[in-house]
Amino acid sequence: MNNVFLLIKINIMNFFGINEFINTKSKAEKAKKILIGIVIVWAFTAVLIGSFAYFFMMANSLIMINKLNMLIVFGFLFANGCTLIFTILKASGYLFSFKDYDMLMSLPIKTSSILISKIFFLYITNFIGVIVFGMPPLIVYGITANSNALYYIIVIVLLLFVQVIPMIIGCVLSLIIAKISSKNKRGNLILSIGTFVVIIALFIVTNNIKLISTTQVQNVEAVFQNITNIYFITKIFLNATQNINLISFFMFIIINTLIFMLFTILFSRSFKNINADMNENYKVSKYDMSRLKQSSILMALYKKEISFYFSSFPYFINTGFGAVMMTFVAFGTAIFGKDTILKILKIPELKGIIIPMFAAIMIFSIMLTFVTAPSISLEGKNIWIIKTLPIKYIDIIKSKILLSLTISVPVFIIDITVLKFALGITFIEYFEIVLVGILSAILSSITGIIANLLFPKLEWQSETAVVKQSASVLISSLLGFVYMFIIGGIFYLMKPNNFTVFLLVVIITLFILNILLWRITKTKGEKIFLEIMG
Repeated sequence: MNNVFLLIKINIMNFFGINEFINTKSKAEKAKKILIGIVIVWAFTAVLIGSFAYFFMMANSLIMINKLNMLIVFGFLFANGCTLIFTILKASGYLFSFKDYDMLMSLPIKTSSILISKIFFLYITNFIGVIVFGMPPLIVYGITANSNALYYIIVIVLLLFVQVIPMIIGCVLSLIIAKISSKNKRGNLILSIGTFVVIIALFIVTNNIKLISTTQVQNVEAVFQNITNIYFITKIFLNATQNINLISFFMFIIINTLIFMLFTILFSRSFKNINADMNENYKVSKYDMSRLKQSSILMALYKKEISFYFSSFPYFINTGFGAVMMTFVAFGTAIFGKDTILKILKIPELKGIIIPMFAAIMIFSIMLTFVTAPSISLEGKNIWIIKTLPIKYIDIIKSKILLSLTISVPVFIIDITVLKFALGITFIEYFEIVLVGILSAILSSITGIIANLLFPKLEWQSETAVVKQSASVLISSLLGFVYMFIIGGIFYLMKPNNFTVFLLVVIITLFILNILLWRITKTKGEKIFLEIMG
């Protein structure tokens, strides 16, 4: 058990950069770490406050129809859904094919200890989603229903166990998808598509729950009843919290503990074999020598970036999700029609701004496709190789930006073209929205590069840690929110009568901003890049 705690401690220290923060002598580096910590706390607090505000509004509607207890069901299902999605996204990097597998297996430590430490670390990172999306409706229920202190104690304790089953299901699903892909020539493509299909299915279910109106609650309650009958542990959780039933409380804890122990025992027995299989790659049985092709340095670097991007599951799945959701929104709107979408949203005021609203959604999706934010960090300790080659710094940066634009721009143009016919967008509006989208993609690419130059993370155990938890990715995602907040705020305050004029102003502003940031990237960026790892 001491080995388990030691491994968990090491994982946590590496994840939060505690050891690096303590031992670094550079005040500038410590200031960066403190700044990142402040930004993370601010972002977490802002999302948590928004979540509480949303469920307080929902509580007011549910009180009118005497269905306040549905908040408990919402909290439980949201916590399970978030855990399931996060686990599917991260399990392949934490439990399967992780970078330090050979090193850990060579140590005199039990396989079960290594597995438990990995699962516990996955549990800790997933718990953030439980707090943000699962806890608020449960707390709001307690406040609104004037529950006593025992209710809050039960809720807090049960939230520690609520993600056990969905985390195990997510691990199994991730393993199945990964096992199928590891034996196939198009393995990473199958892995990525399979993961996207599962996540989008979960997103649809979760989104439908969020769009429920008070007049639909009676019908939805019947659906929830079916869910509780199938997923029986929901009923135990509901009984323990709503009725303050201590028998159900202890039953919930015991069931989850036993399931976790059983999973750990069974999985530890095949842990080595699973990872050995996962480390196998498809190899062609016949290789024919063909004509050697030549290309420019920039094109060679670009091809390298493309090849690496589609061969790295964590990189592709986490940075490509914005492009997938963009397509999901566009084709969903084309299939159902704008009138149906407005009925679902239940906000009549949106009818007059439906084109700006959908344009904002598409551009926001581009800003969340931050391919360049982890691209330098993913070079890892091997970054010295490209630094010593006779390659210009600017060509390296251009290749990474070209990769980002390749992923986001073609998808955006296709999706906005679909929306043009679905929403009746005029040609001038369409042309300007396309320009805004391309300029936004360039902005996202350049800011991602700058963020990664300022906050590189070259020492990592898995690519997942770089593309999901690095400071540059966090900053890039926050900049995306800030960008849309500013644009949306200006649009709301100005209430422009002519949308095309507004778009023209945005285009000019983005064009100037991109030029300024590109000049910074070319000059100061090169100096920073050369200083990375000496």
